Amino acid sequence: MSLKRPLLATQDLSIGYGPKKGTTLVAGPIATSLYEGELVCLIGPNGVGKTTLLKTLAGTQNPLGGEIRVLESSLAELSHKKRAQLLSFVISGRPAIQGFSVFELVALGRHPYTNWKGELEDRDIKAVEKALVEVNAWHLSGRDFAKLSDGESQRVLIARALAQDTPILLLDEPTAFLDLPRKVELLSLLRQYAWKMNKGVLMSVHDIDLALRFADRIWVMSPSHSFTVGIPEDLVLSGVIEEVFSSETIRFDKEKGGWKLKETPGMGIWIEGDPVAVIWTGRALERKGYKLLSELERSIQSWHASIKVTVDPDPLWVLSFPSGQVAHAASLEEALALLSYYL
Repeated sequence: MSLKRPLLATQDLSIGYGPKKGTTLVAGPIATSLYEGELVCLIGPNGVGKTTLLKTLAGTQNPLGGEIRVLESSLAELSHKKRAQLLSFVISGRPAIQGFSVFELVALGRHPYTNWKGELEDRDIKAVEKALVEVNAWHLSGRDFAKLSDGESQRVLIARALAQDTPILLLDEPTAFLDLPRKVELLSLLRQYAWKMNKGVLMSVHDIDLALRFADRIWVMSPSHSFTVGIPEDLVLSGVIEEVFSSETIRFDKEKGGWKLKETPGMGIWIEGDPVAVIWTGRALERKGYKLLSELERSIQSWHASIKVTVDPDPLWVLSFPSGQVAHAASLEEALALLSYYL
């Protein structure tokens, strides 16, 4: 439940394809809302219809049934110009655009506000410049768009949508061509854009971990056609994330908020010491197939080694074994090697 104003809402929405080759339902019925001042991430396994839903919400694909309302108006009844003033859409992939500089392409985002000649006023130029700066692409302004890298072109397309300055921004896999640091930067940018400018931002992502960390709200689509909406923490605690994305080989670990292989636990290890070092030591041990023991588990079942980690004045791993043997390591790699040797 949100007390904010809904910018986009659906009621009994069914999405899919038809009728030339027969109607194919992809998902629905869907009843949900996108609110002002929120970043929403749309997630789901491959093939559940995330792109189809975004295209339908953007008005580039017809729904099979139901209704989409944008600021209390029916999307179907809005003119193309009015739609472009209310809603912007960044498609996935790289469009085949030739003959445009970066600045010229981003300036197309101002088309809904220019006169019939498409002439830019001062406010339009300032909007284009601001958008390029926000996505860290101002230095690309004079470049030929067709000659940009995939990551650069993605930032430019997002800048065009920002320059369009609509209440609603839809993006289909905007992080697809970005490395991890740039993905984090973009998600942070879009979240701040939603918060500070009171926009509604909806983006599909494959990076579930990033969605859980950055989204104000998440829409989850599943292969069973179910559609679940909630804040990230509720979706984790209720088991929705684990149910939709876990498989025969991986599962979602609620306690650590990450993914784990479904493997038979190996030898039990107990860790204590510096909190940060303990976290990374634990990750290394799990990667090697060891089972991390809680304090209670250590007291009631057999264990194979305990490790105490200190970082001051220098990193040190002290390994103790039930036999009474003690070993010291100056790095985590050395500690893993000692475990392998003694166990």
